Formats: sequence, structure tokens, C-alpha cells
Amino acid sequence: MGKIDEARKILVELGMDTKIANGTYAPCALLALADIRPKSKWIDATRMKLGISKGIMAFLKRHNYKSYEANTRESIRKQGVHSLIEHGLVEHNPDNPNIPSNSSKNHYALTPRAIEVLRWYGTKRWKSEKDKYVKELGIEVDEVKRHRGRKRILIKFGELSLALSPGLHSELIADVVDGFVPRFTDGCEVLYISDTEDKRKYIKEDLLNHFGGSIEEKKKLPDVLLVDKKRSRMFVIEIIASGGAINHRRLAHLSELFENWKVKKVFVSVFRDKESFKKFALDIAWDTEVWIASQPQHLIHFDGSKWL
Repeated sequence: MGKIDEARKILVELGMDTKIANGTYAPCALLALADIRPKSKWIDATRMKLGISKGIMAFLKRHNYKSYEANTRESIRKQGVHSLIEHGLVEHNPDNPNIPSNSSKNHYALTPRAIEVLRWYGTKRWKSEKDKYVKELGIEVDEVKRHRGRKRILIKFGELSLALSPGLHSELIADVVDGFVPRFTDGCEVLYISDTEDKRKYIKEDLLNHFGGSIEEKKKLPDVLLVDKKRSRMFVIEIIASGGAINHRRLAHLSELFENWKVKKVFVSVFRDKESFKKFALDIAWDTEVWIASQPQHLIHFDGSKWL
């Protein structure tokens, strides 16, 4: 049995969802974070602190496990590492939990207890140690779920630094800042960010005045506004965490809302992954864009009278 199959077996026996455990991302992330190479024994498992691209992906390529393309980075992070986190096996930034989400210093590590248990795999004590740990995991996962909401989502963009309320909505805003902005909005500035706890979380008043606009609290505003003064262009961004995307009715509303702003508008619906996009694909309005955070290098253009 190869090491990836061993990692799959371990995850299944530790009670992870079989669809995730029998996939590729979570088992491969486990191997990298435990420094288990093709000829290693599990008793030699070591607690590594690794990022995604230069850590986990580089390890897998170096030891001929998998050679992932750069565009799979988000899939490894969300479908692999985050699954291990949610199961209580892995910690995010264990030495400094306040590292901003878009920082290159983000890293992951197996918990000390997880490493301790993994070292018993392949021995007579594996079953007893594993069973005891599974009981502990049940408690730990409940604690993770209970306290997850207390951890703020930190974003940093130039001189702007914000702590957003926890949840998918804020995670996708962080993805926009980290992945969408550098790829598709060169030279843009953040004009406005909405938070689930504060709809007017951030407003840059001088940019607001520059384009002759206003932010009215009672209006149904988008989630993020990015502006490019040089090209006189504004990205109107809707984060799709639970509600609908920019359909024709919403597009008409947003167009009317920003009708008097002296700037060209680009309307963008942001989804976490293709599965969430598929739910709303038939409703997307023409003349708008779609960006999927798990595949950040691509932009889907719903053809209309203009291109982005």
C-alpha cells in the first residue's frame, strides 16, 4: 500500500467523511504536514509548519506524490487543508493566529496530539490510540465549531487593514483582496467594504467625492466597491455566500443606484467554487462578470455590449 492510500485509510479510521478522506487533497496535505515521504515510517512523523504553494505543493512534487498545477492551490487549501482543520487535526497559523489572510506568512501545522497519534499507525497500539483520539476529536471538533465564530477575518490592502466578522462572506472578501484584485484590477483602490455586522464597515470618503457618489445606508448596496481612478472604472462586487448573484433585476437596481456616478461600472458576482456557481448560473445577467475564488486565475464573462 502506497503512502497516499495509507493516509486515506488513516483519515477514514479517524472518522473523516469518506468522500473527503478517499480523495486526493486531504491525504496529500496530511503527508506533507507530517513529513511522510515514500519510504518513511509513520513513527517518524514530524510536525511541519507549511504554506500551500511553497510548502505542501512543493513537498508533494519533490517527493513524486503529485505535481499540482498552480491553479489548484485554492482547491488544496479549501478541500484539503481546511477539511483537516475542521476535523481538528490541523491548526492555522499556530504561532500567530492574527496573520492577515492575504499574507505570504500564512501556514498550517498538525496539532501536537495528531502527530503523537499518527506515530502509532502500523503498530499494535494503533487501534487503541486511534479509538481514544477519535473520542477526543469529537469534543475538539465541537469546540472548534463553537469558537470558530470568534475568530475575525483579517484583510490588508496597502495601508488598509480591517478585521471582518467571521464567516464565508468575509472569507470571500479576503479572497477578492488576495486573488481578484492583483489579477484583474491593477491600480485599483478600495472605496467601500460591507461587513455582515456593519454595512458601512469601510468607506474612503475622498474617492467617494472624486466620483460624485454617495453611500446611502438604506439602499441595498453591493459588498465591495473597487475604483480605478486612472481608467475611471469601478468594480461593483457582490459576494455570494448565501443569497443570489447579479441577475437582471439586481443589475437594473445596481445600475440605477450608481447611475449618477462619474465612472464606468463593471459588475462582478463572486462565488466560493463551481458548485455554488452552478446553483445560480442560469440567473446571471448578461454584461456582467463571474469570479470563482477556488480558481482565481479565471474570469467568466457573460457577453454583452462590452468586454471587461
